[in-house]
Amino acid sequence: GRWFRKAAEQADAVGQYSLGYIYYYGEGVNKSVSDAEYWLKKAADQGFAGELTDIVVGFKVKLFVYTMEKGKQEPVIGATVRQVDKNGKFINNQGAITDLNGNSTLTLKNGDRVQISYVGYKNTTVTIGEEAKTQIVKCLLK
Repeated sequence: GRWFRKAAEQADAVGQYSLGYIYYYGEGVNKSVSDAEYWLKKAADQGFAGELTDIVVGFKVKLFVYTMEKGKQEPVIGATVRQVDKNGKFINNQGAITDLNGNSTLTLKNGDRVQISYVGYKNTTVTIGEEAKTQIVKCLLK
């Protein structure tokens, strides 16, 4: 762990990921999810990510919020996109507003829930799945 820490502190992404791994599983150190998150996020910020990064830190999820008008998808500009728990309560103070193309990006984990709201439409909640790593999540407002 000592060599990984030295590499991690010198901004080496592989060292940061490895140190996060060590903390997450408690290999030779006291297990610490918060320390694991810290080092895994540092590695991910440099573009180095692995399976453990997705589990602990999350992954970038691209959402497209739209309505159907005359059989055509129309982007919703300015919709609120926020992470919620299973009861619909806002968590993590994480949220965003859709852009001019109806797009928004959040860092989420598999199984997280997102609520989309916009004046004049019912709130829509979607659960993030594995496919969100590679596909845009489409969210229809009604």
